[in-house]
Amino acid sequence: DFSRMISRDQRKRLIEGNWEAGDIALLRKYLGLTQKQFSEAIGISLRTLQNWEQDRRHPDGPAKALLKILAKHPRLILQDLRHV
Repeated sequence: DFSRMISRDQRKRLIEGNWEAGDIALLRKYLGLTQKQFSEAIGISLRTLQNWEQDRRHPDGPAKALLKILAKHPRLILQDLRHV
């Protein structure tokens, strides 16, 4: 699906955790998830995700590590959602 494609450079940046404004939304869209689905899948509030996506706050610690893993291995979150 072309609407979900991201460039190699964007994906590399996501994996490294060197996010720019809009990259969290980019990752979520790459995974093909709504804000609600994504926030529930990673165990954060919808409001937290919205703050990240609108660049008002930034993930840190475990959340940052989880997002880097999901960027590198997107099937992990998609497999988990199928089992819920």
